[in-house]
Amino acid sequence: MLMHFAELDQLVPQAARDEIAKAFADRSDVIMHLYPNADHAFSTVARASYHPEAAALARERSVEFLRETLGE
Repeated sequence: MLMHFAELDQLVPQAARDEIAKAFADRSDVIMHLYPNADHAFSTVARASYHPEAAALARERSVEFLRETLGE
């Protein structure tokens, strides 16, 4: 499982991210990434919260995860 979180996202604040991390702490197959200075929906081009660097990195990580998980 791969999760992407935006540091500034108030829909999933730090306390919620901590709870999620705690819930999956014993799972080696769960990867969580936090994107500094990014807000909710940071990969949506049409939104004011669009963060191109974070979006590109999240996409790269997602593609790599899918390749590793599903095979090429």
